[in-house]
Amino acid sequence: MKSLANPFDSLIRGEELGDSKFVELFSPMIVPDTAALFKPGNIVLSGTQGSGKSMLLNLLKPETNIGYLNARRPFPPLEYGNEPFIGAGVNLTRSGAVDFLRRASADETHSPEVWQQLFGDFINYWICRDILRSVSLYQTVSMPGMPLQGKALDQFARLASADPCWMGGLKRVTSMQDLSRQLDDRILTYRHYLNFNRADLPGDVHSTKTSPGEPVSTVAGLLRETSAIGPDVGVLIRIDQYEALRAASEDHEGPPLATIIHRLLGSRDDKASYKVGTRRYAWPSMPSTGIGDGALENNRDYRKIDLDAILRKTESSKARFRRFASDVLDRRLRAVGVALPGKRPLVELFGSTPRPDERVFHYLGGRRSGATHSRGGDDAIQSSYAHVSPLDIYYERAWRLQKKRTDAEVSPAPSPWRERPYWVKERAQIALLQAAAENRQTLIYSGAADIEKLSDGNILAFLSICQHVWDAWLRGFESQVASQAPDLRGLRDPNVQNDGVYEASLQWYQNVRLEPGGDSRQQFLLRAGIGLRTDLREDRKMSYPGGNAFSLRPDDLRRNPDVKTFLEEAAAHGVLIDHPHTSKNRGEGKRVKWRLHNIYAPYFQLPMTFSKEPRYVDARLVREWMSEGRVMEVERMGASRETNLRRSFEQGSLFDE
Repeated sequence: MKSLANPFDSLIRGEELGDSKFVELFSPMIVPDTAALFKPGNIVLSGTQGSGKSMLLNLLKPETNIGYLNARRPFPPLEYGNEPFIGAGVNLTRSGAVDFLRRASADETHSPEVWQQLFGDFINYWICRDILRSVSLYQTVSMPGMPLQGKALDQFARLASADPCWMGGLKRVTSMQDLSRQLDDRILTYRHYLNFNRADLPGDVHSTKTSPGEPVSTVAGLLRETSAIGPDVGVLIRIDQYEALRAASEDHEGPPLATIIHRLLGSRDDKASYKVGTRRYAWPSMPSTGIGDGALENNRDYRKIDLDAILRKTESSKARFRRFASDVLDRRLRAVGVALPGKRPLVELFGSTPRPDERVFHYLGGRRSGATHSRGGDDAIQSSYAHVSPLDIYYERAWRLQKKRTDAEVSPAPSPWRERPYWVKERAQIALLQAAAENRQTLIYSGAADIEKLSDGNILAFLSICQHVWDAWLRGFESQVASQAPDLRGLRDPNVQNDGVYEASLQWYQNVRLEPGGDSRQQFLLRAGIGLRTDLREDRKMSYPGGNAFSLRPDDLRRNPDVKTFLEEAAAHGVLIDHPHTSKNRGEGKRVKWRLHNIYAPYFQLPMTFSKEPRYVDARLVREWMSEGRVMEVERMGASRETNLRRSFEQGSLFDE
């Protein structure tokens, strides 16, 4: 190892990585699952924050392709059988495109329709200029499978500039350089206007506005017709940070500019394909084109790729995320000179997660008997089960309460629950929670399996946990010289890992409010998290081992659209995870359950279980969690409970009263 530097210190967004660093750190493990992104056809790449959208879209940039060529490594999209492509596009934030809403809110000179036309014209010019930039970059290298005819480019430029799609906006062009310069000039004029450096746009800009996507199609088609690029080379256009349009529209009243992006996808033009990157909450269920009642149709105008679904929801998804996270971890470590042996980097770095019957002794201070604080009627169970695992006390207590048995009925004969291993497995985590609570201890999260579960299919959450665990470990070496390399086995210390996990959980909880509408979701998290944990702790029957989740009937949601919208928005932001499930009540059919993303589990001291039966609630309770007043458990705990909860967590002291 080169030094004590934290290899996870830089949680850089994909678009901010340099070419060589990208090649070094990017994991191609999910490229096969997103193969359509690199083929002809419109794609909406959706995912919550940190799901990896920008990293994948980076593969469409020519600099990335060239970076792999220079590093003499196979380019992932081509390695998995895709055809060569020219990539270009626009980042709606970095390009300044979202500033149209800021300018429109301060300038009522133009109608909404004119603002939309100006926005579409800006997007056309930006993308076309970026296509030419990509072609020029590829001319500087010898790229396998990417035939570029330099002599044909000037001919292409002359034909492109004369095309009617520009509405006469381009003057006489003789070369690629001349065409690029005129596109640059138009973009610069727009930028001056958006930054309030000029009162209005020149008259010739207003009189030569282009139609959405038409110049892009023309440029892509003429590149092939003039043999400037090969006939099988695709033209793939990335549009990143679509969600910025929604955020800007909430800050500034203005025209619905997103309809212009929708029109690009709805043009059904096979000369160029659009790849839109967006956070889940921003993409509408029926994307309007702004023309009559026109709306885009999924699987007809575009295909949606949901990264969260790929990495989270099924058993195969979890295995896929494990491989993905392991590869990301290995690449981060190798970048700082650490090479782990074997093929299981997560386990090799963080160790195995203790079994429940091992973990319980942490909460008991190492005792095997006297496991719980006596709570009326438990004495007989404790004396009968003192010679076995302390968790058996909780299982026996729950079984007896479920079957309504009395203390006098305790016998040395094996209890029926011992013959039901799945019953025990479902209740192991709630038993640990109750053991910790009754002994005034906090839950411990440690080992590879816990870190994987806490990440909950989100690679940024995984890297954030790794970052904080590494920092917690480094704090033990503050007195050492920075060039010394301590034993990595120290990272396996459960207390070190637990400290880092709690810090990561706190940071993610605090960051909830940074997203649009985040204040209300953070307050909901607080009330729901405290409420769910209190119910689990006091459910001595263990009737709801999946009580870290809550479930509602579809008809209840239909009758309460405000609750339905709030929960769906929270899930789209990644705060909640939603799953359909079959009701245990005969004849009730399907229900929908929600649980907090596991990254918040340490903050609220919740188990990370995925049991079948959640707690059944109604919209009234969820609306109380949504409300601003103190409700339910928060109210019962007293007005100071929230403050005490925050203080006890941040100070690392006892969580329970």
